[in-house]
Amino acid sequence: MEGQKDLQTRILEVSNGLITVSEQTNASVETLISNSHDVNQIVEDSYKKAKMIHDEVKGGQTLLSTLLNSMEEMEMDTHSMRETVLHLEESSKKISKVVDIVHAIADQTNLLALNSAIEAARAGEHGKGFAVVSQEVRKLAEQTKNSIGDIQDLVKASQNYTGKVMEMLTKVEGTVQRGFESSKNTTETFQLISNSVRENESNLAMMDERMEELVHVMEEIGQATEHVAASAEQLNRVAQLP
Repeated sequence: MEGQKDLQTRILEVSNGLITVSEQTNASVETLISNSHDVNQIVEDSYKKAKMIHDEVKGGQTLLSTLLNSMEEMEMDTHSMRETVLHLEESSKKISKVVDIVHAIADQTNLLALNSAIEAARAGEHGKGFAVVSQEVRKLAEQTKNSIGDIQDLVKASQNYTGKVMEMLTKVEGTVQRGFESSKNTTETFQLISNSVRENESNLAMMDERMEELVHVMEEIGQATEHVAASAEQLNRVAQLP
């Protein structure tokens, strides 16, 4: 009888200990599950933010690509303008040469007309008609020289204008080139950020998955602990029977 009582006492002690341990374990598991849910929420929020950053980076890359395309078009347009200005400059030089030739011809014509007028004066009455023609030729030569002077002024103005345009184009080309270099550096930076964010997304997704697995395991531990506590309580009740 005394041995049976000792056994009951031992069983009660063990079952009470199991109940206490189970309750403590269950409380710890519940705390861990709660903390894990909090961590899981933080991970999910971080993943969403990382995805948002990734989308913004992609948007920035798209805008930068559009900018680069526009700059390439600007570079092509600038090159075409340079070619056009060079052709215009070449045409101005050719016009200037032709004007010089015409100017020389006008001088020679004026000289010939002057000589003809002198000869007509020597001829007296017989040279009057020729003198009138010579006078008209001289007037035409003078008018031609005056018109040539106007053309030369226009050609000089055109050459000055093309020179200024070439200077502006050179500056624009330099600006475009610097923009290209800056954009390329920015593109590389965007790519590094994109790669880093993508890797971070992958790590966060994996962490989120592991946290869910951990919560699942702890929930199973909690259920097992509850079973142990229930069994211990049943054992306790049995041990208290007379």
